[in-house]
Formats: sequence, structure tokens, C-alpha cells
Amino acid sequence: DSDQPGCIHANMDLYKWAYKLLPWIPSELVADCFENAMAARTIDMRASPYDLRDQGYEPICIETEEGRDEYVRHQREITARAQPLRQRLAEFHEKILEEAVESPQKAGFAQGIWELQMDTDQTRMRSVAGRDAQGPPLDSSPDI
Repeated sequence: DSDQPGCIHANMDLYKWAYKLLPWIPSELVADCFENAMAARTIDMRASPYDLRDQGYEPICIETEEGRDEYVRHQREITARAQPLRQRLAEFHEKILEEAVESPQKAGFAQGIWELQMDTDQTRMRSVAGRDAQGPPLDSSPDI
């Protein structure tokens, strides 16, 4: 509910969440999210205050009207590309939770049923029943 699909960084985070949902989602979806994150990161780097031309990145001068227009155009492209990925991740997330409730062992949850709360500020785990719970650390997946 607090997701901001137009934000470049939120679109990069789709890869983080796809990676965390392995092995319960197809690797093709993880790869698609990774490609989207790389495209978004490229735009993010080009709009940064650093001169990365020697690394092959032409700057997007966001301090000019032309640069802001270019950034917005790229941002919209990334958002459009990310929307079906976001939808597929949400569908798999719901399916995983449904299977976990029906049969935790079958779904691969030997120690309990855990729901990933997608929160861009911090990763939290809650039980499906809504109680705060202690679960395995999620810090092992990469943040982009």
C-alpha cells in the first residue's frame, strides 16, 4: 500500500523482493526484475551529481528543464516496464502465502509461516496471523 511505483528506487527494489522470494518464484521473474533494476540504476547514476562519462554514462542534467524532462521520460519508461513485474511479484506473493497457510510443510516453511512485508524503509516479518514474530534474518539479500 505504501509502494510508490513511479519512484526509480522503488522499481530497483523489485529485484530485492524477487531475490528474497526465491526459490518460490520462477528464476525468469528474478532475472526480469534484475534487468529492470539495472536499467533504473543506470538512469539513477546518469542523474547523479557525479561525472561518470569515463564509465560510459552520459549525464542527465536534472538542474535544467531539458534534463528534468529527459529524467521524467526515463522514469515513466522504467515505471511502465516495472508494472507487470510488480503485478507478477504480488501474484506470486499471494500464492505463496495461500500455500503456506494451507500446508506450511509443502510450501517449504518448516519452522512456521512467515509473510514478507514489503517496506522500503526496513524489512519486517510478521506471522500470517498478524502477530509480531521472530523469524530468520533477511539481511543476506542484496540491496541495490
